[in-house]
Amino acid sequence: MKRLGLIGVLLALASAPAIAGEVKLSASKYNVNAIDGQAQFIEIMNKGDDPIEIRAVEVNRGNCKSWPKPVSLSKPTKLPITIGFGQKYTHVTLVTCEVIELSISTNRGGYVLSW
Repeated sequence: MKRLGLIGVLLALASAPAIAGEVKLSASKYNVNAIDGQAQFIEIMNKGDDPIEIRAVEVNRGNCKSWPKPVSLSKPTKLPITIGFGQKYTHVTLVTCEVIELSISTNRGGYVLSW
C-alpha cells in the first residue's frame, strides 16, 4: 500500500508545472544631451534566466512624465516589450525630474527600485 502512495506522489510531482526562475531586474540612470535639452535615461536590465515582459513603467509614483525611448525618430518603442537575459529596455524622463523611485509592472508581478 505504501508503494502505491509513493507512486501517486511521484506522478503528481512529474505532472506539476515547472517553477519559473527568479525575477532579477536592475536599473541604472544617466543624463544625455537631447535635441531640445537634456534628458535622463533609465535602463532596466533583465538579470534573470527567463524572459520578462515589461508592461508599464512609472517614475516617482507618477510625478515625473516619462516615456519609452524610441528606436529612432520615426520608430517609437511601445509597451509591452519582452527582454531576455542580459537585455535592456530604456525609459526616458526629463532631467528636471530626479528619479528616486521606479515602479515596473511585468507579466511576473510588480517591482519597485529605489535610489
